Amino acid sequence: LKPDPEIYLLAAKKLGVTSNECVVIEDSKDGIGSAKNAGMKCIGVKHNFMPKGTYDQADTTVKKLSEINLNLINSL
Repeated sequence: LKPDPEIYLLAAKKLGVTSNECVVIEDSKDGIGSAKNAGMKCIGVKHNFMPKGTYDQADTTVKKLSEINLNLINSL
């Protein structure tokens, strides 16, 4: 269960990449925590109904998925 990083570590292993080569897109505090616990960069997708502090661990945030592009990912 999140924020356990195991699911992200397993995905990286199956893809044959290291954690520092991964970027996770998440919309919850536990999901972001899981990504960070796995040593991965994380983009938080903001929702108006989430409590303050939800996205504090994210490397960056966006308001909608369409804001995510290669330039944003490379900036992480």
